[in-house]
Amino acid sequence: MPCRIPDVERLKRPVERSRLASHNEFEGLHLPQKLTGCTTMIFHLPFGTTSHPLVSEQRFCAIDLETTGLDPSCDEIIAFACVPMERARILVKDAFYTLVRPAGYSLSAMKFHGISGQDLEKAPSFADIADTILRLTEGIVLGHSIHFDHEVLRRHFKRQGVTLKRETLDVALVERWLARKCGQAGEDESFDSMLKRYGLRVCYRHNALADAFFVAQIFQVQMARLDREGIRTVDQLQKAVKSCRFAAW
Repeated sequence: MPCRIPDVERLKRPVERSRLASHNEFEGLHLPQKLTGCTTMIFHLPFGTTSHPLVSEQRFCAIDLETTGLDPSCDEIIAFACVPMERARILVKDAFYTLVRPAGYSLSAMKFHGISGQDLEKAPSFADIADTILRLTEGIVLGHSIHFDHEVLRRHFKRQGVTLKRETLDVALVERWLARKCGQAGEDESFDSMLKRYGLRVCYRHNALADAFFVAQIFQVQMARLDREGIRTVDQLQKAVKSCRFAAW
C-alpha cells in the first residue's frame, strides 16, 4: 500500500471554511450543534494590557507524528507534520510535512498509516531535519495526547545532543476541562470522537499532516469556548488543564 501524502490544497479548503480569519470574526460564529450545551456562540476575544501573554496572541504549532510503534522509549519517527497558528489563525501556507527515514522499520505499523519501507528509502533522517523541526516548533506545541509526541521528539533530539524544551498543550485535556465546566464530564476524548463532535470531515486520517490540521481546527474553536469561560491568558489556560491527566493515546 503506497504512502498517501495529502493534498495540501484539498486540506486547505475545510480549514478556510472553519478558520477564524481575524479576532473580531469570533463574534457571531456558531459552534457545531453538539458543542452548544454550555456555549452557543463564539464571541470576540477581548484585547487589553496584561502582564501575561494572551492566548489570542500566542504562537502555537499543532504537530503530529507517525511512528514505528507506540512505545516512546524506543520507537522511531517516520513522519512529522507541523501546522503553525498565530493570532488565532491557521497559517496554512507555512504548514510543513516530511517523511523521516528510521534506522529500522517494521511492516506491522504500515496497516495504520500506509507508509512502507520503500517510501522511506529516500526520506531524510531525523538528524537531517532536526534543526528545521526545532525552528518550526517554537511557541506552544499542540497535539492530541501530546505527551507521546513530545516524549518521542525529546528522545530523538537527545540523540543529537539537544535538550528539547517546549511548552505543550493537549487538546484532549482542554476538551476535558471544558466538558467539566459545562457539566458534561465523561465525554469520549479520543481523537476520532472529537473530530465528530467538532463537525470536521475526516480525510487522510492517520496521516501526520492531516491530523495536525485537525488539531489546529479543533483548537481554534476551543480558544473561543475558553474565552467564553474567562480563560484569556496562557497562564490561566495552563492552570485550567493542570489538574487533568494525560488522555489515552
